[in-house]
Amino acid sequence: MSSIDQLPWTDSNDTLSSFMASMPKDVHNLIGGQSTYGFHEYVCFLDTTFYDMWLTCGDTWGLGLGLGLMASSLLTRLVFVPSMIYAQASGLKMKLMQPD
Repeated sequence: MSSIDQLPWTDSNDTLSSFMASMPKDVHNLIGGQSTYGFHEYVCFLDTTFYDMWLTCGDTWGLGLGLGLMASSLLTRLVFVPSMIYAQASGLKMKLMQPD
């Protein structure tokens, strides 16, 4: 029996299959604790880190959720500044290397 036969409403109501993602998994299909260094794991790590940073700014530092969101957004952008500077410098270098 396929999952569509069991849960026919997931196609129409659950476009991201979030309900299927929350269902219990087969233990043999889960990773054994070592990191896979995949893109999804990196995105989940950043999401968790920046969400926790927002709550830390809001609660621990006493800024509230509004100012905490602004402070954590600023800190998040500061984390990515080196990669943005490198990308801009590389793009400028490639632009200068083009023939006239």
